[in-house]
Amino acid sequence: MNVILGISLVFLFGLLATWLAEKLKTPAITAYLITGILIGPHVLDLIPGSVIGMSGVISNFTLSLIAFSIGQNF
Repeated sequence: MNVILGISLVFLFGLLATWLAEKLKTPAITAYLITGILIGPHVLDLIPGSVIGMSGVISNFTLSLIAFSIGQNF
């Protein structure tokens, strides 16, 4: 599976989880965690291991953007 397709699936399932969380009136983070477990390699295996391996780089980049935006407020 292509890495770009895998990342697209993560975003698509994230949007669906947000919609479902709003309908069920549950916290969005709970829906994200359950969705991540379901689409991960241990249950449905929809997301390839290469995307899972890149998640460290993506999370570090995202955290740096968050820290930068917080720094702008000071």
